[in-house]
Amino acid sequence: MIGKMYLKENNFISRADTRLLKGVAIILMLVYHFFTFPEWYISGIGYSYSAILEKYLYGPTQWCVALFAFITGYTYYYNANKSLFYSILKIKNLLINYWILLLLLTSVALYFNKVELNVLWLKEILAFSNGQDTVMVFAWYIQFYIVVILFLPIYIKYISKSLLYDFCTGILFWYGLKHLIMGVEYTGFLRTICLWMPYVFGGGMVAKYNLYFKITDKFKLRNRSQAFYYTFTFLFFVSGLTRSHLAKYLLLPIFVLFLIYLLNNCNQIIKLVLNEFGKYSMEIWFLHCMFFNITKEIFQPVAFYPGNPVLVLIWVMLLCLGMAKCIDLTKSKILECICIKRS
Repeated sequence: MIGKMYLKENNFISRADTRLLKGVAIILMLVYHFFTFPEWYISGIGYSYSAILEKYLYGPTQWCVALFAFITGYTYYYNANKSLFYSILKIKNLLINYWILLLLLTSVALYFNKVELNVLWLKEILAFSNGQDTVMVFAWYIQFYIVVILFLPIYIKYISKSLLYDFCTGILFWYGLKHLIMGVEYTGFLRTICLWMPYVFGGGMVAKYNLYFKITDKFKLRNRSQAFYYTFTFLFFVSGLTRSHLAKYLLLPIFVLFLIYLLNNCNQIIKLVLNEFGKYSMEIWFLHCMFFNITKEIFQPVAFYPGNPVLVLIWVMLLCLGMAKCIDLTKSKILECICIKRS
């Protein structure tokens, strides 16, 4: 969900690493949405062991949004331009991409007589509407990203002071806003900010204080074996079973560090696959809405046609990546035409 940031040469996480991480995050998101919310299934879809899938996959695959938020904070710090104007430009680019995909999915819904162009749909233009009766059911991150990208210039200039101070700021957002704000119901967008903003701060904190370089040198991580990275990456992943956002906030930076080492030494085919999913992560995020929105009665049977969960995941990954590539090509042509007309 982040754009192309220009990272410094001495940055621990390269642009290639960033794309691999986004690839991991978007695949985790597909697992998260397709297998841990049985209440989203239409009649006839589901497994006798859906409760087991939900129990053991919900927490660990919830790392997906945390990873995207962490990457946003990390890459923003290394961006040379931290002005408000830059933030507005990022928002504009994101909204243009969102609107193109919204119009596409709306056209599909209109074809099947599943949507009306009413006030509810108009709210979706600004990503102010979420829920199963909308087109973009996962558009909540648009609102969150807008707040993040507008707040980060203020945070870096006026709030971020020291490692301890920044760490406590993350805790304050998670715990303070959640429990100490009186008279405000802890639901909706306030809950979104409280849950996910600390991960953005965590990413920025790791970048600003060069924590990965320090940890790597301190514990000589470059000399560890592959088994070491597999073991600890797995342990951090399954730690998500706690479903605790505070635990995730504390563990995510280390999880990302081990994941980077693992990805840099994995099979080239795996790297290629993750790179492709990372490249089209934004398109896949929006496109897979069609399997859970107002058109889910039509498209869920297609997604779950293979039956077996593993085969369903592979099939859904192929579907989403294929559609994303086609949409990206079409989107590029549309944006190219707009630019030509303006010139």
